[in-house]
Amino acid sequence: MKQLVRLGLGLALIFLAVPGGTAKEPVGAIVAVVSLDDQGKPWRQGLGVVVGKEGKVLTSASILAQSRGGLIITDGGGLHLIKRIAQIDALQDLAFLEVEAQGLEAAPLGNPGSLRAGDKVTIGSRQGKQSLLKEAQVSGTYPVSPRLILLKIQPPDLEKLPGAPVFNPRGEVVGLLHSFSSQTTPPSAGGLLFFLALDQGGWPKTGKAEEGQQKVPDFSPGEPKNEPWVFFWQGVAAGLKQQWTKARDRFTLALVTPHRLPEASYGRGVARYHLGDYPGAVQDLEEAARGVPGYAMAFLWLGRSWERQGNRQQAQEAYQQAVAADSNLGEAWFQLGLMAYKEGRLPQAREFLQKAQGDFPQTAERWWYLGNIFLVQDRRQEALEAFQQAVRLDPGLSQAYLEAGKLLLNLGRPKEAAQILSQGVQQRPQDSLFHFYLAVAYLSSWNNARAWEEYFTLQRLNPELAARLIPMLERAR
Repeated sequence: MKQLVRLGLGLALIFLAVPGGTAKEPVGAIVAVVSLDDQGKPWRQGLGVVVGKEGKVLTSASILAQSRGGLIITDGGGLHLIKRIAQIDALQDLAFLEVEAQGLEAAPLGNPGSLRAGDKVTIGSRQGKQSLLKEAQVSGTYPVSPRLILLKIQPPDLEKLPGAPVFNPRGEVVGLLHSFSSQTTPPSAGGLLFFLALDQGGWPKTGKAEEGQQKVPDFSPGEPKNEPWVFFWQGVAAGLKQQWTKARDRFTLALVTPHRLPEASYGRGVARYHLGDYPGAVQDLEEAARGVPGYAMAFLWLGRSWERQGNRQQAQEAYQQAVAADSNLGEAWFQLGLMAYKEGRLPQAREFLQKAQGDFPQTAERWWYLGNIFLVQDRRQEALEAFQQAVRLDPGLSQAYLEAGKLLLNLGRPKEAAQILSQGVQQRPQDSLFHFYLAVAYLSSWNNARAWEEYFTLQRLNPELAARLIPMLERAR
């Protein structure tokens, strides 16, 4: 949940499908979905996507809630009745429709597991009677559980109608956009949208419906206000706003039902962690890990909760379980590396930190610690590159400017040292060490006037350190 907190307050949902063929232009598979009320008048509308020429459509279940029928509208205004909702996933707000139509243009289903930050996608939209595609980019992927993954997508001016399909560059459907009500969804902020990606390994399910999934023979799935998944998403919304007490209480309501919802245990565990209830967090996170196989994020926060209680052995075991469940979970590798670093196990710390790939909150810190390890191992060029990467990722990481500047001086590159140390001075204008090494860099690059300026600044900040510059300044006259 920490990843969500640092990113902002926008939320919408995407639900992912299964591998399929390829298609370059999937725009013809986009349809408008309209539900009808008791009098046959339009009730709600959104978008959907045809995924089978025999009349199969994926859309948002919220469009059909409390309706008495519905239809889809294809490009050019063609109307086709919805025969029935073949299946609905109440937790995910996802419906699989059977439509009275044959030979519709269908989009292949794609594998969402390959989505990464920086990947290009297109979002289905509708203008008048014609469908169109809008370009967008995945700017982050953040797992809530193995079956619920939040995606951050930009730009913000995307289609916000429920059911808007999402396509990968091969034209495959990899998701549907689902907007929740304002009661559940916080307002968007920071010019970003959040989506929820779900890979169930196949849709629709066959045989007995699984938890959270229902066979719906008619058109009245309803809009239950007290179902566990409603409380769950209210808890997610509160967590995004860092309203941890409310998040804890919403997740508690989601758990006071006959349904098992391990993600609610996870959410409450994270909320309890932020509220300082570490024993309660451990209890919830262990329950979440038991409920969903391979729940890497639950193990990650379990490790943090054990660390807060001073139990380093249990914390390390939890982090190891996290990376065993998901070897790409960079944050868990970072935590293992940090523990090894603090215990002086530098070779192992380096190994763990180098495995900490991807986008996570401590990425800049990862490079900072790697730089320090490389310094101890006398790998100066690698240390320099690590410190430079740290400040690129976090311009406020001032200590990395100092270490990079000192390294550049040692490598005989004083002009570059002066440049990066000047940036550090802007970050820490009252830090005398920055001014001292900046003066040395200026002297080494024959910029005596600027060196004297730093000397006079040091006289005010740290006269003792300024005095160390006098012999060097006199030799440079």
